[in-house]
Amino acid sequence: MVYVDARKIGNELFCGETFLIQIGDAEEAVLEAIKEALLSWGISCQICADITRRQWRKWMINVGTNQVSAVLGATYGDFQQKEPVMQMALSAMSEVVAVAEAAGVDLHPADVTAAGESVHKWSPAGKCSMLQDVEAHRLTEVASFSGKLVELGKKYGVPTPINETLYALIRAKEAMYS
Repeated sequence: MVYVDARKIGNELFCGETFLIQIGDAEEAVLEAIKEALLSWGISCQICADITRRQWRKWMINVGTNQVSAVLGATYGDFQQKEPVMQMALSAMSEVVAVAEAAGVDLHPADVTAAGESVHKWSPAGKCSMLQDVEAHRLTEVASFSGKLVELGKKYGVPTPINETLYALIRAKEAMYS
């Protein structure tokens, strides 16, 4: 299972809501074999024809929630209860949509709205993995989130000022403990 709000405390892993693994973009026989293997291990799996869109959508959610959480120290409850926290995440996600559209990826502003609504289903006490990394003084995934988005924004001529700022802030946090 894949968990949206997993927390590691010591050697214990605490998990909340579960999701399924979505796979695609390979030969049908390969996808079916992977799906059957995962299902045999009790892991929910689905083959998706639109896997690129789904990957971008998942990345969009991570870009918004993980980075804002890491900078602000925000739990999922903070996103749910404090409008400025949610708005910052949605703004970061909107930059992903703008870059996706320029790259020809089927992602739209409605995906940002849907992502914001899905955050309200997460455990209020849960924390994004990037916040957990910051709290544990570990390096984060910021290069694969805003770092990559800023790079793609430059490639396609799309401004990404929010993600440029989030990138700089998270890198500065990392510099404090590396």
